[in-house]
Amino acid sequence: MELLIYLGKSAGIIMLFYLVYYLFVQNNTLFSAKRQFLILGGITAFFLPWVEFNKVIYVEAPVIEPLEITESVPLTHIIQQNEAVAIYWWEILLTIYLLGVLVLFIRFIYQLIFLINIIRSSVSERIEGAIHVRVPQNISPFSFFKYIVYNPTLHSEDELKMILKHEQIHTHQWHTLDILFANLLGILQWVNPFAWLYKNSIEENLEFIADNKTAAQVPSKKAYQLALVRASSPSTVPALTNNFYQSFIKKRIIMLNKSTSKKVNVWKLGIILPLLAVFLWSFNVNEVVKFKTTTSEIIPAETDAVSTDAIPLVSEKTVAESDKTEAVVQPKDEEELPVMVTPSASEKEKSLASIISKNTQPVYDIYIRITKNTTEADLKIHKKTLKEEHNVNFNYSNLQFNANGELTAISVTYSDNKGTNGNYSVSEDGPIDDFYIYLTDDGSIGFGSENIEKRRAERDVRAAERTKARVERIEQRKKDSKLSLEETDKRVARAEERAQLAKKRMEIRKEERAKAMVDRKYAIASSSDVEDLGDVVVAGDVDDVLYVDRDRNRRGNIRITSNTTDSELEDLKNGLAKRNITFSYKNVKRNSDGDIISIKIKMKNENGSESVSNIKSDGKPIKPIRLNLQ
Repeated sequence: MELLIYLGKSAGIIMLFYLVYYLFVQNNTLFSAKRQFLILGGITAFFLPWVEFNKVIYVEAPVIEPLEITESVPLTHIIQQNEAVAIYWWEILLTIYLLGVLVLFIRFIYQLIFLINIIRSSVSERIEGAIHVRVPQNISPFSFFKYIVYNPTLHSEDELKMILKHEQIHTHQWHTLDILFANLLGILQWVNPFAWLYKNSIEENLEFIADNKTAAQVPSKKAYQLALVRASSPSTVPALTNNFYQSFIKKRIIMLNKSTSKKVNVWKLGIILPLLAVFLWSFNVNEVVKFKTTTSEIIPAETDAVSTDAIPLVSEKTVAESDKTEAVVQPKDEEELPVMVTPSASEKEKSLASIISKNTQPVYDIYIRITKNTTEADLKIHKKTLKEEHNVNFNYSNLQFNANGELTAISVTYSDNKGTNGNYSVSEDGPIDDFYIYLTDDGSIGFGSENIEKRRAERDVRAAERTKARVERIEQRKKDSKLSLEETDKRVARAEERAQLAKKRMEIRKEERAKAMVDRKYAIASSSDVEDLGDVVVAGDVDDVLYVDRDRNRRGNIRITSNTTDSELEDLKNGLAKRNITFSYKNVKRNSDGDIISIKIKMKNENGSESVSNIKSDGKPIKPIRLNLQ
C-alpha cells in the first residue's frame, strides 16, 4: 500500500511539471532552460514523495478511565468452519504494476543490448572527439553517448556533413543521459499517461537544441531545413538514441524559424514552486497530536473483592450454588456481627469512593482490540507497533473472512524477551467476537475477551442476590428471636446500607466498562503505586478458566513457592481432588539449590473446563503462585 501511495504522489508531481511546461514554455526557444526544467521535474518526482513534514497540534489530554480486567480467557478456542478467501484489491493492483515494470524493463535491456551489438560489430573511427561508426545496415543516423552511427552510402556529402554536425551536438552535450532517464521514468510510471507525454517532451526538446545549434553552424539555414524534409524516410531507427530523422519534422522546422524568446520568460518556470508547496502541504504533512500537560484525578476501577470494613467476617464455610463449586464466604452467625454506626447521607458517596480507591487494580498501558472488522493491514500495523515500541513479537495466521469481509477465524501468538508467550485461536461460523491483547506497565501481557464482561455481570447479580438474602435472613431472625427493636433496626440498617453500597458499586462498574469498551485500538493509563505482588494462578469456578491474578488479599488461596517439594505438590493434588478439582503438574525444573525455576500446571473442574499454564522465570526461582479457589 505504501508503494502505491508513493507512485500516486510521484505521478502527481510529473503531472504538475508537465502542465507548467505545456501551458507556459513549450513553444518558446529557451531550449536549455526547458531541458533543465524537465530533468529537474523527473528527479523531483523520484525523491519529493519521500519528504514529509510534521505539524504538531496540541490538545487537552483526555481523562482516561482505567480498564478493569481481572480475568483472562482460555488460551485456546478452536471451532472448525469453511474457509473464506479475502480479496485485497490494492495487492492485485500492485501485482499488475510490478508485472508491467518487469516487462518494460526487460524490453529496455533488450534494446540496449541490440544497440551495443550494432556498435561493436562495425568499423569505428574517432573524429573531433566523437567515435564515428559506419554500418552497412539501412538505418537512420543516430548518436549514443560518444558514438555517431550512420550509413554513408545513404546520404550525399553535403547532407552528411549537416547530419554529423547535428549528431555531434548530441554527443557533446550528453543527450543520451536524458534519453535513458526519460525511458526509465516511463518504465517506473508506465500507468501514468503524463509520464509518456513527459518522455516525448524531453526527446523533442533535445532535437530542438541540436537543430538550433546546427542551423547556426551550417552555411544555409534553408538548406538544413530541406535536408530535414528529404531525410524523412522509413529507415530503421534504433531505440534509446538521438536520431536525425525524428517524426515531428514539421514542428522542428517551425521552431527553427521562430524568433528568439526573451530570457525573462524563464521566470514562467517558477510557477511550479507554489504548486509544489501546495502539493507538499496537502499530501506530505503529517499531523502529530501532543497532549498538553494537565493534572487530572483518575478514579480507579473497583475490584470484585468485598471490603472487610463494610462486611466483617467471623468465620467461613462453603455453600454450593447451582451446579458449580463456587466458594462463597458467608458469616457463621449473623448475631455476631458487630454494631456499626450508619454514615449520614452526605457521607455515603465519600465512603463509596474510599472503598473503590482501596481496591484499585493495575490498568493497562496498551490495549489492542481485534474485532470482526479488523483487516490484515490493521494486524500488520499492530505487529509493527508492538515490535518497535514494546519489543513484543506479535504474529497472526489462519486468517479467514466471509463474503462481507468480516473476520471469521484467526490465530495469534505473542512472545517477549522475558520468555513470556501465549496464543489465542478462534474459528466461528459467523463473525468472531471481539478480543484484545494488553500490556501493563509492569511488563505483563495477555489476551482478554468481552465474554468476561458478561460473566462478571452475572457474578455481580449473584452477589446482589446474596446480599438481599442476607437482609431477608436478618428480618426473619428479628421476628424469631424477638431481639430488641433498637438492636435489630441497627443491623437491618447496616444490611440495607451494604446493599445500597453494592448497588452503587455495580452501577459504577457498568459505566466504566461501557466507556472502556468503545471501539478503540488503544487505551493508555497507569498505576504507579501498585506493587509487584507475584503471580497468582486462579482456578475460578465462576469463569471456568485458569488465569493470573496479582491480588494477595483474596481468600482461599493455596500457595506454591519455589521451595515447594514434590511431596507437597502431591499432597496438594490429592487435596484438590477431594474438592472435585483435578490438579496435575509436570515439567518441574529446579536449579542447583533445589528451587523451582519452571513448572507446567493443569487444572480441570467437574464441569470439564480445562486450563493449562506454563510458569517460567529464566533460570531464577519462580515467584509465589497461588491457586485461588473462588
